Order: sequence, then structure tokens, then C-alpha cells
Amino acid sequence: MKAADQSPPLFELAGKLATTVFGDSEAALRLTSALASVILLLWLGWRAWRSRNGPFGMVYLTVFVLTAFSGLQIFYAQEVRAYALGTLFTGILAVLFWERIMAGWHSAPLLGWGEIALCIAACWTHYDALLLAGLLMVPYAREGWYRKNWMALVRMGMVAVAAALWLALSHRGFQLALHGGAGWVPKMRFGAMLQLVFKNFAQFALGYGLTAWLAVLLLVAIVLSLYKPPRNIKIIAAGHNSLRIGLTSTIAIGLTYMLLVSWMAYKSRIINVRHLIFILPVVYLMAGLSLTLLWQRWRWFGWAALIIMLPLQWPLIWFYMQPVKEDWRDASAFVTQRLHDGDLVLVSPMIDTEGASRYYLLRRSHKALQLRVIRETDASKVCSQIKALPHFGLVGVGAWLPFADALAKNCGAGWQIERTVVPNAFGQVWVRLHSNTNPSPP
Repeated sequence: MKAADQSPPLFELAGKLATTVFGDSEAALRLTSALASVILLLWLGWRAWRSRNGPFGMVYLTVFVLTAFSGLQIFYAQEVRAYALGTLFTGILAVLFWERIMAGWHSAPLLGWGEIALCIAACWTHYDALLLAGLLMVPYAREGWYRKNWMALVRMGMVAVAAALWLALSHRGFQLALHGGAGWVPKMRFGAMLQLVFKNFAQFALGYGLTAWLAVLLLVAIVLSLYKPPRNIKIIAAGHNSLRIGLTSTIAIGLTYMLLVSWMAYKSRIINVRHLIFILPVVYLMAGLSLTLLWQRWRWFGWAALIIMLPLQWPLIWFYMQPVKEDWRDASAFVTQRLHDGDLVLVSPMIDTEGASRYYLLRRSHKALQLRVIRETDASKVCSQIKALPHFGLVGVGAWLPFADALAKNCGAGWQIERTVVPNAFGQVWVRLHSNTNPSPP
């Protein structure tokens, strides 16, 4: 069943484990995301503390601070979605990639089984996390070939096998998405999509204020990286070269990733800022490297630049705290209380029928209902699908209320319709008048 979806299954498997161990509750469902976010912060905090007296401690500290106060990551740490889990994997992989650059790319050890497991986990969490893991694997594979380290190449090949396995299982869903069959944005030129992706990232992933500040710091850092530090600067020449190479590498990875994500959005017509969350650790590394180049020369300015980042993130935190979330619980309960086993529930598009809605409509109701996504945008065409039914339920996102009204106008005659409208969602139960199979009242 999961293979018909567009996203890999690791988050759902983790959620299944959590509910099996801790019971069938919302807290258990949200545990995976919350725990992933906490683990990432603890890991980054430990890295920052361990390197606090080293020349690169500012890099770790910057990544930790930006991660801890990211509005987007705070939001998805609470959601029953794969994004916090995927960011845990991509965050660790990005930092370990940078550490190899600092240690000396040609002398650092290649990927061991632990990192291979992280890469596979990223590939099985989300397609965009797979994309970043694949990007990081390219220089690793090149280095393995250069060293003639065949065992390392075999280990890396396991990542490709794991990714290919899921792509084969989900071929139909993936192809549907890739050709725009699941998309919701108008078809546009690649250049326009590229501009839209970067705008979404600047506005909703970083915030315009932090984006502008990081752009200034990055520009100054690039200029400083071209010159050797004065003799009285603590950092040695090799460290300066590592910072320069690290900054160049993170810029290259970040830009390449954004181009590939934009191409996927262009082909699929699917774009949402949450699909860009996995590249945030790379951007934060970029910020940390820029700050370190400044901090090595002017300590006071480096600390001030880091402190300024905190209030610049607050507007986005506030933005993500404001929206009222969809109340699937009440909308679903309203419908399921009035239906019986085997009854049909129509759900609007943009609802994850394998995720939250399935949980509320089936598991929490303890009823064997049939779920069917509405594929038509013309309400009159749906009338033919319901004309033989004695009763059915309808659950949808708030944006589909006009469709529900149009459905009632086109074919509501002869039906008794019970309605509820809740924040960003609605529920309806349609019962044909004079039917002998009316559902029992709640």
C-alpha cells in the first residue's frame, strides 16, 4: 500500500514502532519527529562543546544555534511528517562531510557502515533527502575510486541498491508525481520555477532578514578567504585553506541541490518549503564557515554577527506559531460517528490518506470504512459516483469547501446533509432521504 505513495516508508515504520511501544495516541505519533529534532540538537551541541577551544568551534556553534532557533524545524519537530527525521540524517551527514574536508580530504577515512546506514535511512525517509545523500556520495565515490578502495565502494553501492529498491517498489507513484500527476502549481518555465524555489527558501525557510544577513557575511567571507590571515591570527595556513575549501564545497553542494530540487519541482509541479528543509544544515555550515573566517580576525565582530542571527529568526518562529492547524480529529469524528463498517468516505485532494486522515478515519474510529480520494474538480461529475449510494461521508481541507457547496447545489436534492466546519477542515455526512439503510444517530 505504501508503495503507491510518493514518499519512502521509514517515517511510517518509525511511527508504527512508536505506537506499538507507547500506545495509540497523538503523542506517540509525534514522538518520532520530536525525538529526531532533540537528537540532532544534542549531537550538534556535543560537537560544539567538544570543539569549544578549537579554531573551528564557531562553525559547530553557529550550526547549533541556527538549528535550535529555526522556525521551520521547530514547526516540523511537532508534526507527524518525515521532515524532522530526514533533517536528522542529512544534518549529521553534512557535518561529517565537512569534517573530512577539515581533516584533509585525501587522508580522511571513507564512509564506514554507520554513515552508510545514515545514507540509506535518508534515502528511505524522503526523496529530497535521498537527493542530498546522493550528492554527498558523488565525491565520496570519486575518492574511493582514486584510492582504489574497493570495499568502500562496495559499501557505498549499498546506498544505491537501497535507493533503487524503493524507486522500483514505488515506480508508479514516483512516475505519477514526476510527470505532474500529483502536482498543484501551474506549469511554468524552469527559470520561473527556479526563481520560485529560491524565493520560497529565502522567505519561509530562512526568513528575508536572516537571508540578507547571511548573504552579507558570505560575501565578506569569500573576499577574506582569498587572502592569507595575518601572522598574529591563531588559525594556521592549513586551517585557512580548509575553511576556504569547506566554504567552496558547501556553496557548490547547496547550489547544486537547489538546482536539482527546482528541476524536480518543474517536472512534478510540486513545491513546498518543507521539501527544502533537508538543505538547511548545509546552509548553516556555510554560515558557520563564514562567521569563522570573520571571527578569526575580529573576535568581537564574529560574536556580534552570531548574536544578531537570533532576533532575525524570531519573525519566522512567530509566523509558524500563528496558523491554526487543520482539525482532522473533530472533522473525522463527526463523520465516523455517523457511519458504519463498509461505508464510503470521500476525501478531498491534499489529504494524506495513508497518514493523519487514515489514522483518524480508520484507526481512531475502529471502523472498516472505505476511503476514496476525489479526483474530479468538477462537482457535477462526482454526482454520478454517489447517485447509487444510500449514504456516505465527505472530509476535506478548508480550501475545498466551495467544492462541497457546489456538490450540494448540483446533486444535493433528495439528500439530508449534516455538516461541520472546523479550523481549515470540514466534515459532511450525506444520507439519502427515505432510505432504509440510514446510519444510526450518534
